[in-house]
Amino acid sequence: MEPWCQNRIPVEGNFGQTYDSLNQSMQGLGGEFSAQIKIKKEKQTALLGINVSKTQLREEVRDYVDYQVAQLDRALGLLRILLSCTFLLVFQAAFSYTDNYLQDIRFDNIYISTYFHQIDDRRKKLGKRSLLPLRKAEKATVIFPCKPTIQATEMKNVIRELLESLPVLMLLLILCVLDWAFYTIFDTINRHSFLQYTFSSSHHLEVKVGGDSMLARLLRKTIGALNTSSELLMESNNTVCLPKPMGMNSQDYMKAFLPAGMLVLLCLTQAFSYRLRRVIAAFYFPKREKKRVLFFYNELLRKRLVFTKLRRTVIMQRAQRQGRPRHRLVDLCYRCCPFLRHFLRRRCVVCQASESSESWVCQSPGCGAVYCASCWIDMRKKCPACTPRDELSSSAYSNSSDDANYAE
Repeated sequence: MEPWCQNRIPVEGNFGQTYDSLNQSMQGLGGEFSAQIKIKKEKQTALLGINVSKTQLREEVRDYVDYQVAQLDRALGLLRILLSCTFLLVFQAAFSYTDNYLQDIRFDNIYISTYFHQIDDRRKKLGKRSLLPLRKAEKATVIFPCKPTIQATEMKNVIRELLESLPVLMLLLILCVLDWAFYTIFDTINRHSFLQYTFSSSHHLEVKVGGDSMLARLLRKTIGALNTSSELLMESNNTVCLPKPMGMNSQDYMKAFLPAGMLVLLCLTQAFSYRLRRVIAAFYFPKREKKRVLFFYNELLRKRLVFTKLRRTVIMQRAQRQGRPRHRLVDLCYRCCPFLRHFLRRRCVVCQASESSESWVCQSPGCGAVYCASCWIDMRKKCPACTPRDELSSSAYSNSSDDANYAE
Protein backbone atom coordinates (compact mmCIF):
# COMPACT_ATOMS: atom_id res chain seq x y z
CA MET A 1 0.00 0.00 0.00
CA GLU A 2 3.02 2.34 0.45
CA PRO A 3 3.29 3.52 -3.19
CA TRP A 4 -0.49 3.97 -3.35
CA CYS A 5 -0.50 5.93 -0.06
CA GLN A 6 2.35 8.17 -1.21
CA ASN A 7 0.38 9.02 -4.37
CA ARG A 8 -2.88 9.53 -2.44
CA ILE A 9 -1.60 11.71 0.47
CA PRO A 10 -3.42 13.26 2.09
CA VAL A 11 -5.97 10.35 2.44
CA GLU A 12 -9.61 11.14 2.65
CA GLY A 13 -10.75 11.58 6.21
CA ASN A 14 -13.62 9.09 6.02
CA PHE A 15 -11.66 6.34 4.32
CA GLY A 16 -11.82 3.97 7.26
CA GLN A 17 -15.50 4.54 7.87
CA THR A 18 -16.24 4.08 4.18
CA TYR A 19 -14.28 0.83 4.11
CA ASP A 20 -16.13 -0.51 7.15
CA SER A 21 -19.48 0.47 5.65
CA LEU A 22 -18.62 -1.20 2.35
CA ASN A 23 -17.49 -4.34 4.16
CA GLN A 24 -20.77 -4.53 6.04
CA SER A 25 -22.71 -3.96 2.80
CA MET A 26 -20.89 -6.83 1.07
CA GLN A 27 -21.58 -9.11 3.99
CA GLY A 28 -25.24 -8.09 3.95
CA LEU A 29 -25.48 -8.82 0.21
CA GLY A 30 -24.03 -12.25 0.76
CA GLY A 31 -26.61 -13.02 3.43
CA GLU A 32 -29.57 -11.92 1.29
CA PHE A 33 -28.71 -14.16 -1.66
CA SER A 34 -28.49 -17.46 0.20
CA ALA A 35 -30.76 -20.33 -0.96
CA GLN A 36 -31.76 -23.68 0.49
CA ILE A 37 -33.37 -26.54 -1.46
CA LYS A 38 -35.50 -29.09 0.36
CA ILE A 39 -36.66 -32.26 -1.41
CA LYS A 40 -39.32 -34.40 0.16
CA LYS A 41 -40.28 -37.75 -1.30
CA GLU A 42 -43.80 -39.03 -0.67
CA LYS A 43 -44.96 -42.55 -1.47
CA GLN A 44 -48.42 -42.83 -2.99
CA THR A 45 -50.50 -45.92 -2.63
CA ALA A 46 -52.25 -47.48 -5.63
CA LEU A 47 -56.01 -47.41 -6.15
CA LEU A 48 -56.33 -50.89 -4.73
CA GLY A 49 -54.25 -50.00 -1.69
CA ILE A 50 -51.17 -51.92 -2.89
CA ASN A 51 -47.91 -50.51 -4.08
CA VAL A 52 -47.42 -51.80 -7.63
CA SER A 53 -44.28 -51.37 -9.67
CA LYS A 54 -44.25 -50.45 -13.35
CA THR A 55 -43.12 -53.91 -14.37
CA GLN A 56 -45.87 -55.61 -12.41
CA LEU A 57 -48.46 -53.20 -13.77
CA ARG A 58 -47.27 -53.84 -17.32
CA GLU A 59 -47.52 -57.60 -16.83
CA GLU A 60 -51.01 -57.35 -15.37
CA VAL A 61 -52.23 -55.23 -18.29
CA ARG A 62 -50.68 -57.67 -20.78
CA ASP A 63 -52.31 -60.64 -19.03
CA TYR A 64 -55.69 -58.90 -19.08
CA VAL A 65 -55.40 -58.14 -22.80
CA ASP A 66 -54.37 -61.74 -23.55
CA TYR A 67 -57.36 -63.00 -21.58
CA GLN A 68 -59.75 -60.77 -23.53
CA VAL A 69 -58.19 -61.87 -26.83
CA ALA A 70 -58.61 -65.51 -25.84
CA GLN A 71 -62.28 -64.91 -24.97
CA LEU A 72 -62.84 -63.23 -28.33
CA ASP A 73 -61.16 -66.13 -30.15
CA ARG A 74 -63.46 -68.59 -28.36
CA ALA A 75 -66.54 -66.55 -29.34
CA LEU A 76 -65.40 -66.37 -32.97
CA GLY A 77 -64.70 -70.10 -32.97
CA LEU A 78 -68.21 -70.81 -31.67
CA LEU A 79 -69.64 -68.52 -34.33
CA ARG A 80 -67.70 -70.35 -37.05
CA ILE A 81 -69.05 -73.67 -35.77
CA LEU A 82 -72.61 -72.34 -35.89
CA LEU A 83 -72.08 -71.00 -39.40
CA SER A 84 -70.64 -74.32 -40.51
CA CYS A 85 -73.87 -75.99 -39.34
CA THR A 86 -76.06 -73.88 -41.63
CA PHE A 87 -75.89 -76.63 -44.25
CA LEU A 88 -78.29 -78.54 -42.00
CA LEU A 89 -80.90 -75.88 -42.70
CA VAL A 90 -80.33 -76.41 -46.42
CA PHE A 91 -80.87 -80.16 -46.00
CA GLN A 92 -83.98 -79.57 -43.91
CA ALA A 93 -85.45 -77.23 -46.55
CA ALA A 94 -84.60 -79.70 -49.33
CA PHE A 95 -86.25 -82.65 -47.54
CA SER A 96 -89.30 -80.54 -46.68
CA TYR A 97 -89.70 -79.43 -50.30
CA THR A 98 -89.34 -83.03 -51.52
CA ASP A 99 -92.00 -84.31 -49.10
CA ASN A 100 -94.46 -81.59 -50.09
CA TYR A 101 -93.65 -82.15 -53.77
CA LEU A 102 -94.52 -85.84 -53.51
CA GLN A 103 -97.56 -85.54 -51.23
CA ASP A 104 -99.35 -82.35 -52.27
CA ILE A 105 -100.03 -82.08 -55.99
CA ARG A 106 -100.86 -78.37 -55.70
CA PHE A 107 -97.64 -77.49 -53.86
CA ASP A 108 -95.48 -75.15 -56.00
CA ASN A 109 -97.36 -76.29 -59.10
CA ILE A 110 -97.50 -72.99 -60.97
CA TYR A 111 -94.80 -73.42 -63.66
CA ILE A 112 -95.40 -73.37 -67.43
CA SER A 113 -92.88 -76.10 -68.17
CA THR A 114 -91.86 -77.84 -71.38
CA TYR A 115 -94.33 -80.67 -70.77
CA PHE A 116 -97.08 -78.05 -70.36
CA HIS A 117 -96.26 -76.76 -73.87
CA GLN A 118 -96.29 -80.31 -75.22
CA ILE A 119 -99.78 -80.93 -73.81
CA ASP A 120 -101.05 -77.68 -75.30
CA ASP A 121 -99.53 -78.44 -78.73
CA ARG A 122 -101.06 -81.92 -78.68
CA ARG A 123 -104.52 -80.48 -77.96
CA LYS A 124 -104.13 -77.99 -80.77
CA LYS A 125 -103.37 -80.81 -83.22
CA LEU A 126 -106.45 -82.70 -82.01
CA GLY A 127 -108.58 -79.60 -82.54
CA LYS A 128 -109.41 -79.19 -78.85
CA ARG A 129 -109.32 -76.02 -76.80
CA SER A 130 -105.82 -74.91 -75.80
CA LEU A 131 -104.55 -72.53 -73.13
CA LEU A 132 -101.50 -70.88 -74.68
CA PRO A 133 -101.07 -68.00 -74.98
CA LEU A 134 -102.41 -67.29 -71.52
CA ARG A 135 -104.61 -64.32 -70.66
CA LYS A 136 -103.26 -61.39 -68.68
CA ALA A 137 -105.20 -62.37 -65.57
CA GLU A 138 -103.83 -65.93 -65.84
CA LYS A 139 -100.23 -64.80 -66.28
CA ALA A 140 -100.33 -63.15 -62.87
CA THR A 141 -100.79 -66.56 -61.17
CA VAL A 142 -98.18 -68.64 -63.01
CA ILE A 143 -94.41 -68.61 -63.54
CA PHE A 144 -92.54 -68.95 -66.81
CA PRO A 145 -89.21 -70.56 -65.78
CA CYS A 146 -87.25 -69.31 -68.78
CA LYS A 147 -88.12 -65.65 -68.35
CA PRO A 148 -85.18 -63.60 -66.98
CA THR A 149 -87.45 -61.25 -65.04
CA ILE A 150 -89.08 -61.51 -61.63
CA GLN A 151 -92.73 -62.33 -62.14
CA ALA A 152 -95.81 -61.32 -60.16
CA THR A 153 -96.02 -64.59 -58.21
CA GLU A 154 -92.39 -64.36 -57.17
CA MET A 155 -92.62 -60.70 -56.25
CA LYS A 156 -94.27 -61.48 -52.89
CA ASN A 157 -91.26 -63.50 -51.68
CA VAL A 158 -88.85 -60.89 -53.02
CA ILE A 159 -90.65 -58.06 -51.21
CA ARG A 160 -90.72 -60.06 -47.98
CA GLU A 161 -86.99 -60.77 -48.15
CA LEU A 162 -86.23 -57.14 -48.97
CA LEU A 163 -88.28 -56.05 -45.97
CA GLU A 164 -86.29 -58.45 -43.79
CA SER A 165 -83.03 -56.93 -45.00
CA LEU A 166 -84.37 -53.39 -44.65
CA PRO A 167 -83.34 -53.03 -40.94
CA VAL A 168 -79.73 -53.83 -41.85
CA LEU A 169 -79.77 -51.26 -44.65
CA MET A 170 -81.39 -48.64 -42.41
CA LEU A 171 -78.83 -49.29 -39.65
CA LEU A 172 -75.99 -48.92 -42.14
CA LEU A 173 -77.48 -45.70 -43.49
CA ILE A 174 -77.97 -44.29 -39.98
CA LEU A 175 -74.37 -45.14 -39.07
CA CYS A 176 -73.07 -43.41 -42.19
CA VAL A 177 -75.18 -40.33 -41.46
CA LEU A 178 -73.94 -40.27 -37.85
CA ASP A 179 -70.36 -40.68 -39.05
CA TRP A 180 -70.79 -37.74 -41.43
CA ALA A 181 -72.44 -35.64 -38.68
CA PHE A 182 -69.70 -36.36 -36.13
CA TYR A 183 -66.99 -35.69 -38.70
CA THR A 184 -68.62 -32.35 -39.58
CA ILE A 185 -68.89 -31.37 -35.90
CA PHE A 186 -65.31 -32.30 -35.03
CA ASP A 187 -63.94 -30.72 -38.19
CA THR A 188 -65.77 -27.49 -37.36
CA ILE A 189 -64.33 -27.59 -33.84
CA ASN A 190 -60.85 -28.20 -35.23
CA ARG A 191 -61.04 -25.27 -37.65
CA HIS A 192 -62.78 -22.70 -35.43
CA SER A 193 -61.50 -23.55 -31.93
CA PHE A 194 -57.81 -22.91 -32.49
CA LEU A 195 -56.27 -20.78 -29.74
CA GLN A 196 -52.71 -19.47 -29.56
CA TYR A 197 -51.10 -18.03 -26.42
CA THR A 198 -48.08 -15.67 -26.48
CA PHE A 199 -46.23 -14.91 -23.22
CA SER A 200 -43.41 -12.34 -23.27
CA SER A 201 -41.41 -10.78 -20.41
CA SER A 202 -38.25 -8.71 -20.08
CA HIS A 203 -36.02 -8.14 -17.04
CA HIS A 204 -33.46 -5.36 -16.93
CA LEU A 205 -31.44 -4.53 -13.79
CA GLU A 206 -28.82 -1.77 -13.94
CA VAL A 207 -27.07 -0.12 -11.00
CA LYS A 208 -25.31 3.14 -11.85
CA VAL A 209 -22.68 4.49 -9.49
CA GLY A 210 -21.45 7.98 -10.18
CA GLY A 211 -18.32 9.67 -9.00
CA ASP A 212 -14.60 9.26 -9.49
CA SER A 213 -13.53 8.39 -5.98
CA MET A 214 -12.04 5.12 -4.87
CA LEU A 215 -15.31 3.97 -3.32
CA ALA A 216 -17.25 4.79 -6.51
CA ARG A 217 -14.85 2.76 -8.61
CA LEU A 218 -14.96 -0.08 -6.11
CA LEU A 219 -18.74 -0.08 -6.11
CA ARG A 220 -18.86 -0.06 -9.91
CA LYS A 221 -16.65 -3.11 -9.97
CA THR A 222 -18.58 -5.01 -7.29
CA ILE A 223 -22.21 -3.97 -7.51
CA GLY A 224 -21.96 -3.52 -11.26
CA ALA A 225 -21.70 -7.29 -11.56
CA LEU A 226 -25.36 -7.44 -10.54
CA ASN A 227 -26.43 -5.72 -13.74
CA THR A 228 -28.50 -8.26 -15.68
CA SER A 229 -30.76 -8.13 -18.67
CA SER A 230 -33.05 -10.96 -19.92
CA GLU A 231 -36.03 -11.35 -22.28
CA LEU A 232 -38.50 -14.22 -22.50
CA LEU A 233 -40.86 -15.02 -25.40
CA MET A 234 -43.07 -18.12 -25.20
CA GLU A 235 -45.74 -19.20 -27.72
CA SER A 236 -48.20 -22.03 -27.15
CA ASN A 237 -51.46 -23.27 -28.72
CA ASN A 238 -54.14 -25.93 -28.21
CA THR A 239 -53.39 -27.96 -31.33
CA VAL A 240 -52.68 -31.08 -29.31
CA CYS A 241 -56.03 -30.85 -27.54
CA LEU A 242 -58.11 -30.33 -30.69
CA PRO A 243 -59.79 -33.35 -32.36
CA LYS A 244 -58.32 -34.61 -35.60
CA PRO A 245 -61.23 -36.29 -37.43
CA MET A 246 -60.69 -38.52 -40.45
CA GLY A 247 -63.58 -38.64 -42.92
CA MET A 248 -64.55 -41.70 -44.92
CA ASN A 249 -63.51 -41.65 -48.55
CA SER A 250 -65.20 -43.33 -51.50
CA GLN A 251 -63.36 -46.61 -50.91
CA ASP A 252 -64.54 -46.74 -47.30
CA TYR A 253 -68.14 -46.16 -48.37
CA MET A 254 -67.79 -48.83 -51.03
CA LYS A 255 -66.47 -51.34 -48.49
CA ALA A 256 -69.37 -50.50 -46.17
CA PHE A 257 -72.13 -50.71 -48.76
CA LEU A 258 -70.76 -53.62 -50.80
CA PRO A 259 -72.02 -56.32 -48.37
CA ALA A 260 -75.42 -54.58 -48.21
CA GLY A 261 -75.56 -54.47 -52.00
CA MET A 262 -74.68 -58.17 -52.14
CA LEU A 263 -77.49 -58.87 -49.68
CA VAL A 264 -80.02 -57.01 -51.85
CA LEU A 265 -78.69 -58.78 -54.95
CA LEU A 266 -79.09 -62.17 -53.27
CA CYS A 267 -82.68 -61.26 -52.34
CA LEU A 268 -83.38 -60.53 -56.00
CA THR A 269 -81.61 -63.60 -57.37
CA GLN A 270 -83.16 -65.93 -54.83
CA ALA A 271 -86.38 -65.85 -56.87
CA PHE A 272 -84.50 -67.52 -59.73
CA SER A 273 -82.88 -70.06 -57.41
CA TYR A 274 -86.35 -71.15 -56.22
CA ARG A 275 -87.13 -72.25 -59.77
CA LEU A 276 -84.26 -74.74 -59.62
CA ARG A 277 -85.98 -76.65 -56.82
CA ARG A 278 -88.74 -77.81 -59.13
CA VAL A 279 -86.22 -78.63 -61.89
CA ILE A 280 -84.19 -80.83 -59.53
CA ALA A 281 -87.29 -82.55 -58.14
CA ALA A 282 -88.61 -83.14 -61.69
CA PHE A 283 -85.27 -84.71 -62.68
CA TYR A 284 -85.45 -87.29 -59.88
CA PHE A 285 -89.24 -87.83 -60.04
CA PRO A 286 -90.24 -87.55 -63.73
CA LYS A 287 -93.52 -89.50 -63.41
CA ARG A 288 -94.65 -87.35 -60.52
CA GLU A 289 -93.78 -84.23 -62.52
CA LYS A 290 -95.96 -85.37 -65.43
CA LYS A 291 -98.92 -85.95 -63.12
CA ARG A 292 -98.46 -82.52 -61.54
CA VAL A 293 -98.23 -80.73 -64.90
CA LEU A 294 -101.29 -82.61 -66.21
CA PHE A 295 -103.26 -81.65 -63.10
CA PHE A 296 -102.16 -78.02 -63.41
CA TYR A 297 -103.16 -77.91 -67.08
CA ASN A 298 -106.62 -79.35 -66.39
CA GLU A 299 -107.10 -76.96 -63.48
CA LEU A 300 -106.26 -73.92 -65.63
CA LEU A 301 -108.59 -75.24 -68.33
CA ARG A 302 -111.50 -75.57 -65.91
CA LYS A 303 -110.84 -72.11 -64.48
CA ARG A 304 -110.86 -70.58 -67.94
CA LEU A 305 -114.20 -72.18 -68.78
CA VAL A 306 -115.81 -70.52 -65.75
CA PHE A 307 -113.55 -67.48 -65.72
CA THR A 308 -116.29 -65.02 -66.73
CA LYS A 309 -118.71 -66.24 -64.08
CA LEU A 310 -116.11 -66.30 -61.34
CA ARG A 311 -114.87 -62.79 -62.13
CA ARG A 312 -118.27 -61.27 -62.86
CA THR A 313 -118.77 -59.95 -59.29
CA VAL A 314 -115.32 -58.31 -59.20
CA ILE A 315 -115.81 -56.87 -62.68
CA MET A 316 -119.17 -55.38 -61.70
CA GLN A 317 -117.72 -53.75 -58.60
CA ARG A 318 -114.88 -52.21 -60.58
CA ALA A 319 -117.28 -51.05 -63.30
CA GLN A 320 -119.48 -49.36 -60.71
CA ARG A 321 -116.47 -47.49 -59.28
CA GLN A 322 -115.47 -46.37 -62.77
CA GLY A 323 -119.03 -45.24 -63.55
CA ARG A 324 -119.05 -42.79 -60.64
CA PRO A 325 -118.23 -39.18 -61.54
CA ARG A 326 -114.77 -38.00 -60.62
CA HIS A 327 -114.20 -35.54 -57.85
CA ARG A 328 -113.64 -31.98 -59.04
CA LEU A 329 -110.15 -31.86 -57.58
CA VAL A 330 -109.20 -35.16 -59.25
CA ASP A 331 -110.62 -34.00 -62.56
CA LEU A 332 -108.71 -30.71 -62.27
CA CYS A 333 -105.44 -32.54 -61.55
CA TYR A 334 -106.07 -34.86 -64.51
CA ARG A 335 -106.49 -31.92 -66.89
CA CYS A 336 -103.80 -29.61 -65.52
CA CYS A 337 -101.03 -32.04 -64.48
CA PRO A 338 -99.82 -34.30 -67.30
CA PHE A 339 -97.50 -36.03 -64.85
CA LEU A 340 -100.47 -37.29 -62.77
CA ARG A 341 -102.49 -38.53 -65.71
CA HIS A 342 -100.72 -41.88 -65.65
CA PHE A 343 -101.86 -42.47 -62.05
CA LEU A 344 -105.38 -41.09 -62.57
CA ARG A 345 -106.17 -43.11 -65.66
CA ARG A 346 -108.95 -45.63 -65.58
CA ARG A 347 -107.91 -49.26 -65.59
CA CYS A 348 -109.15 -52.44 -67.19
CA VAL A 349 -111.81 -54.04 -64.99
CA VAL A 350 -110.32 -57.50 -65.68
CA CYS A 351 -106.52 -57.20 -65.55
CA GLN A 352 -106.14 -53.67 -64.11
CA ALA A 353 -104.03 -52.47 -67.05
CA SER A 354 -103.93 -48.70 -67.58
CA GLU A 355 -106.31 -47.22 -70.14
CA SER A 356 -104.76 -46.63 -73.56
CA SER A 357 -105.85 -45.69 -77.05
CA GLU A 358 -106.57 -49.37 -77.80
CA SER A 359 -108.81 -49.84 -74.76
CA TRP A 360 -112.52 -50.53 -75.25
CA VAL A 361 -115.18 -48.67 -73.29
CA CYS A 362 -118.56 -50.34 -72.91
CA GLN A 363 -121.20 -48.34 -74.80
CA SER A 364 -124.13 -49.54 -72.71
CA PRO A 365 -125.85 -46.63 -70.93
CA GLY A 366 -124.81 -46.31 -67.31
CA CYS A 367 -121.90 -48.80 -67.61
CA GLY A 368 -118.73 -47.25 -69.07
CA ALA A 369 -116.50 -50.20 -68.05
CA VAL A 370 -112.99 -50.11 -69.55
CA TYR A 371 -111.41 -53.21 -71.13
CA CYS A 372 -108.00 -53.61 -72.70
CA ALA A 373 -107.91 -55.07 -76.21
CA SER A 374 -106.93 -58.60 -75.16
CA CYS A 375 -109.42 -58.81 -72.27
CA TRP A 376 -112.24 -57.56 -74.49
CA ILE A 377 -111.49 -60.40 -76.91
CA ASP A 378 -111.29 -62.88 -74.02
CA MET A 379 -114.71 -61.71 -72.85
CA ARG A 380 -116.08 -62.58 -76.31
CA LYS A 381 -116.83 -58.86 -76.74
CA LYS A 382 -119.48 -58.98 -74.05
CA CYS A 383 -119.38 -56.83 -70.93
CA PRO A 384 -119.96 -59.04 -67.86
CA ALA A 385 -120.96 -55.95 -65.87
CA CYS A 386 -124.06 -55.20 -67.94
CA THR A 387 -124.73 -58.53 -69.73
CA PRO A 388 -127.35 -60.79 -68.10
CA ARG A 389 -126.00 -63.83 -66.30
CA ASP A 390 -127.86 -66.25 -68.59
CA GLU A 391 -125.92 -65.04 -71.62
CA LEU A 392 -122.60 -65.75 -69.85
CA SER A 393 -123.18 -69.51 -69.84
CA SER A 394 -120.11 -71.66 -70.11
CA SER A 395 -121.77 -73.59 -72.96
CA ALA A 396 -120.95 -70.70 -75.20
CA TYR A 397 -117.26 -71.34 -74.61
CA SER A 398 -117.13 -75.12 -74.84
CA ASN A 399 -118.75 -77.61 -77.17
CA SER A 400 -118.14 -80.79 -75.20
CA SER A 401 -117.01 -81.96 -71.85
CA ASP A 402 -113.86 -83.41 -73.42
CA ASP A 403 -112.41 -79.94 -73.67
CA ALA A 404 -112.51 -79.54 -69.92
CA ASN A 405 -110.16 -82.43 -69.17
CA TYR A 406 -107.09 -83.89 -70.67
CA ALA A 407 -106.27 -87.60 -70.43
CA GLU A 408 -102.79 -88.92 -71.04
